[in-house]
Amino acid sequence: MGADFTLAKTPVFTMTEDRKKVLAEELSNLTQQDYEELRMSLFWDDETTTEIQEACLDTIERVMDLGEPRDCATDWEYNEKGERMTVLYTGGMSWGDAPTDSYDLVSAMNYIPVADTIERLAVEDCEVEA
Repeated sequence: MGADFTLAKTPVFTMTEDRKKVLAEELSNLTQQDYEELRMSLFWDDETTTEIQEACLDTIERVMDLGEPRDCATDWEYNEKGERMTVLYTGGMSWGDAPTDSYDLVSAMNYIPVADTIERLAVEDCEVEA
């Protein structure tokens, strides 16, 4: 078995109570199909929709609070509209396991169907910096 390069990335933003409420509201409006896909993708088998919402919000908060540990890096990227945002990257060579301590947490973000909101919040933070 050979090694593969794996990379996980996500836009990052500063979490505030208002932003947490926005994300919680969006997570509460997911469809049943979204919940089933989350159960299959993130191995949540018998959790209620409320437990899934809380776990998704917790995952988002944990990623936004990562800062820049030794196994991650941040840089700017531009979205399709040309708006700048900060993106967190982690990854490396994998022999079937997670390449970094942060990899599984960051890669879980790809399954939570609030990517547009996360990107919008990351863009807002970059606009404030500029």
